[in-house]
Amino acid sequence: MKRKRKKHSHKEPPPKQQIHQAYKARYRERVAAQIIDSFMIYTPILYIATYIFMQGKEAFLDSELAPAASVALYGILSALCVSLWTQTPGNKAQGIAVVSRLGTKIGFFHALVRFALFIASAPLLWGIFVPYLWRERTTLHDWLCGTIVIRKP
Repeated sequence: MKRKRKKHSHKEPPPKQQIHQAYKARYRERVAAQIIDSFMIYTPILYIATYIFMQGKEAFLDSELAPAASVALYGILSALCVSLWTQTPGNKAQGIAVVSRLGTKIGFFHALVRFALFIASAPLLWGIFVPYLWRERTTLHDWLCGTIVIRKP
């Protein structure tokens, strides 16, 4: 008896589907997570920078380097949390996570660029109202970085 040979096709696998809209985090959950992160991460950084390194409020406010270094340290810690666990403490409290559009973890530098774009777009009204203007309901920094904030099961 002759065996039939199976033809092996060299077709590429179909592209992964994007995460369904039902899993996206609500905007108010994201704002609440940001407020929690500000109190849990950024406030201690500001306190330490002001009273331990700068010896007072006036010295901190007169310095150009101290506020920038504080924001940079906050960004590094935030990016580290997102790259390792997909969540910052505020995101964990709200039950949300930051992932790529395909649902995978993002790397440290990707998360750091996302934070930098957040800092650049947050003071602008455009950065605040973008989720209400776009059909995707995503923020400007998430859209530019190809990330999405989802509800974590």
